[in-house]
Amino acid sequence: MPHIRWLPLSGVPRSRIWIQHLLPAVIPALLRHGMLRLPGVALALAALGFLGLGAQPPTPEWGLLLAEGIDYVERAPFTAIAPAAALVLTSVCAVALAGIPVPRRAGSRGPSKKLEAQSRSSPVPVN
Repeated sequence: MPHIRWLPLSGVPRSRIWIQHLLPAVIPALLRHGMLRLPGVALALAALGFLGLGAQPPTPEWGLLLAEGIDYVERAPFTAIAPAAALVLTSVCAVALAGIPVPRRAGSRGPSKKLEAQSRSSPVPVN
């Protein structure tokens, strides 16, 4: 954003620019991206575990639980339904959480009043 480019010229330290301007603008997008990637990664790990290429048997994993419960589906269907439902529920919750809009702080859009006043009186030409 243009007003962030002017901050070093007005004497604002880099740490303050990062903490107050850049990180609040970037973190919600990174969290949303991570939440949208979570179902695909969880499904890939479950597929590897189902095939026996994931974690070894003492470690609980969705794919391993599905593979171990597949022999008992006729007598106890919950052994396969429970891990599959947990995987689906996790995916649905992750996508739903990624769709929640992030509330903006007051004054987070555009330059501050102090910066606007400094930029008007600044002799530095604008590109």
